[in-house]
Amino acid sequence: MAFLVSVSGSTWRTRTVCQSRLCRRNFLVAGGGILGGLLLFNDPVAAQEKPELPPGAKQFDRLLKAQERWEEIHATVSTKNSELTANDWEGVRAFLRKYYRASEDMEYLSQRFPKDRKQKVAEIAREFRATVKGMDKPAADRDVVLFLEMHKNAENKVAQFFDVLKSGSDVPDEL
Repeated sequence: MAFLVSVSGSTWRTRTVCQSRLCRRNFLVAGGGILGGLLLFNDPVAAQEKPELPPGAKQFDRLLKAQERWEEIHATVSTKNSELTANDWEGVRAFLRKYYRASEDMEYLSQRFPKDRKQKVAEIAREFRATVKGMDKPAADRDVVLFLEMHKNAENKVAQFFDVLKSGSDVPDEL
């Protein structure tokens, strides 16, 4: 930038060659273009992250997702049967360990139930844990028949829990 010195009375002033109005306009145009490009090509943070569910809804969602995955495992084991690899069985056993914790979600959801329903859920959760824990042995031995039999039992325990959950609801079944 070049500086011009001018005398006006007894004071010295410096002034740039670039007029201040032009500099601000160029800055705003360039800055607006950069900012617009950043906003256009960057995803907002809210779209990248799933919002956290409140307590109760989070446990219910986890239980539904675990049940969905449980049905996928049943379909895989029943269709592939003896063709399952050792790696497949290890994946099943790893999921069993996660699925075992679904009983905690059942008990959490029953916290505000009346005492009789809460005791019923506690019994269902205890039987569910015992069944899922017992399923590790057939999975380790690759016993498809026993695994599927115990799978059905565990699935029935989850269905019983949902029946207890539904029995205390005011919402009609038609909805």
